[in-house]
Amino acid sequence: MEFLDIKTFLAKHTYINYCEAIVNKEGKVSYARPSHTMALEYLTKKSRNELDRMIPIYSSPLHWLIEFTGCAAIWSDFSLMPSNPTKEQLDTINILIEFSLTKCARKIRLSQDELNSIDSARKGLLKTEEEFNSELDNMAKSLRKLFS
Repeated sequence: MEFLDIKTFLAKHTYINYCEAIVNKEGKVSYARPSHTMALEYLTKKSRNELDRMIPIYSSPLHWLIEFTGCAAIWSDFSLMPSNPTKEQLDTINILIEFSLTKCARKIRLSQDELNSIDSARKGLLKTEEEFNSELDNMAKSLRKLFS
């Protein structure tokens, strides 16, 4: 998977009304081939079995992979962002919007306060997720005891 700086990506982009890409934390872009999910799985450098054990059963694999890798997933009509996008990612996505390669409602401009608020909320969610996983593990242990 080759990540290109935005200028090189734009120079090489020949599709009309089509853009499916991944934007990494450094703001570099790669086509999402063969799919966004598979491209993000590749970036984790983990096997499918390892990922199956890591991704919570109640989670969308694509959304989980976006958070895990910190990459943004881009389509012609919308994008999915990690909860803590970098300035480089936002700058690159704004350029993609300017060149009409993605149609977000507006340019993305987050203040530092908004970024801090997102980070705070994310930490709260992670704590909740950890508590949920812990409860799930305890329930599984109890069930194993019952049936052993």
